Amino acid sequence: MIRPSMVKKVIIILSAVFSFNMTLARNDSMSCPSILNITINWIELMPFLFFSLEYNNKTGLAAGYLPYYMQRASNKCGCPMMSFNYQRMNISSSEEMEIKIRSSLRTTTPELYFPIFANRKESTQFQRPFLALFQSPGPAVVEVEVGSWSENVASINMVMQTWPILSVCLLFGILAGFIVWAIEHRKNSEEFPAKFPHGALVGIWWSFVTMTTVGYGDKTTRTFWGRMFAVFWMVLGTIVMSMFTGQITANITSSEIATVDLMDTKVAVPMGMKSFLGQEFNLGAQYSDMTYSDMQKLLMTPKDELKYFLIHDNEMARKWMVNETNGKLKIAKNIDKQFMIGLTVTGDFKHIQVFFSCLQEEIIDIYQIEQAKDKLAVKSSEPESESGPNTQVWFIISTATIFAVFSLLGFLWEWRRRRMMSRLSSDVEDFRRTRKVIEVQPARGQHPWETTHH
Repeated sequence: MIRPSMVKKVIIILSAVFSFNMTLARNDSMSCPSILNITINWIELMPFLFFSLEYNNKTGLAAGYLPYYMQRASNKCGCPMMSFNYQRMNISSSEEMEIKIRSSLRTTTPELYFPIFANRKESTQFQRPFLALFQSPGPAVVEVEVGSWSENVASINMVMQTWPILSVCLLFGILAGFIVWAIEHRKNSEEFPAKFPHGALVGIWWSFVTMTTVGYGDKTTRTFWGRMFAVFWMVLGTIVMSMFTGQITANITSSEIATVDLMDTKVAVPMGMKSFLGQEFNLGAQYSDMTYSDMQKLLMTPKDELKYFLIHDNEMARKWMVNETNGKLKIAKNIDKQFMIGLTVTGDFKHIQVFFSCLQEEIIDIYQIEQAKDKLAVKSSEPESESGPNTQVWFIISTATIFAVFSLLGFLWEWRRRRMMSRLSSDVEDFRRTRKVIEVQPARGQHPWETTHH
C-alpha cells in the first residue's frame, strides 16, 4: 500500500525536476544574440528617458527609468555584455519621427525607437513590432491657473447669470412691502406710518427682512389681514429665496466640475505623441509638439496663447504639480483611457526576437514591482486616520474646555460688575447721609431753637 507521504514526496521531486528542466530550456533560449550593441533612438519623455548632466558621471548621456531597466533586464536574460547606444533624435515634430521609422529598411541592423504610444495588447505600431513596457492610467490635461482678476470677473459673471431670479426677488419684495403698508397703515400707524414715502419704505424693509427669514421683529403686523398676508409672504418669500440660492449654488457647482472643451484649442503635447492622440482620442484639439524641457519652462512662465498642456500620465501630472509648480496649475481634464508606452523595432530583428521578448517581460516585471513598492511606501508614510472615538473625545474635551473658560470669564465679569455696583451704592448712600447731616445742621451762630423767617 502506497503511503500518502510517499506520494507527496514523489510529487515534490517531479515538480522540482520539471521546473529545473524549464529553467534550462529558458536559459538556452535566452542566450546572447550575435549582435551585442543595439541603438536606441529616443526623444525625451519624463521620467522614462531624458537628457541630464546630473547623471552618468555628468557626461550628458541619457538618464531615466529605461536605461536602468534595460541593463537590469539584459542581466536577467543572460546577456550582461549587451550594450545599448542611446542616440538622441534631432527632430521637431511627431511626423518626423514617424517618417524616420517608416522609411527604415527591414533588412538592416535592428534599431529601437522610444517613446512609442499604442493601445493595450497591440503588438505592432507603424507596421513594425511594438514592445509595450510601461502602462499609463490615462493622460491628463493641465491648465495654467488664470490670474486673480480673471477669477474675480468669472465669479461676478456667475452671480450675474442669476439676474432673472434676483429681479423676481426684488420685484416681489417691493410689491409685498406696498401691500403690507396698505393693510397696516391705518390701524397700525406706529409700526407703519401713514405718510406714503416713509411708510412704504418701512413696508419694503419688513418684506425683505421677512423674505430672508431674518425676522428682526422691529416691525410687526397687528391687524388680522396683515397677519394673514404675513403668513402668505413667509411661505412665498422662502420659496423665492430658495430658488435664488439654489441657482447660485448650481452655477458655482457647474463651474467647478465643468467639462473642458478642447475643440480647436491649442494644446501642448509630448514630442512623439501627436499621431497617437490624433488617431485614438477624439479631443478635436490643435496639438503642438513640445519637449518636456520646453513644456516645463512654459508652465513656469505661461503665455497667453498656450493655456493647456497634455501630460501622458495623470498620476505623474498630479505629483509633478504638487512638487514643482507651487499651485500655478490645475488638472482640467482626466482622460480615462489606458495605453502603453514602449519601443518600436526596425530592421531585421528575427534573430534577436527572443532576446527582445525576454527584455519586454523582465522590464514589465521590474517596473510593476517598483510601482508596487512606491505605493506601499506612500501608504506606510501616510499618517493614520485619527477619525473615530479618539477624535470624538478630543472634540468633546475641547468644547467643554472652551465652555468652562468662557463661563469662568463670565463669572469673573459678573463678580467685578457686582463689586463695582456695590461700591457705587455705598458711595451713593454715603453721599445721601452726608447731605442729610448738612441739611440738618443749623447755620453758624444760630441756636437750634431759633428759626428764621423771611
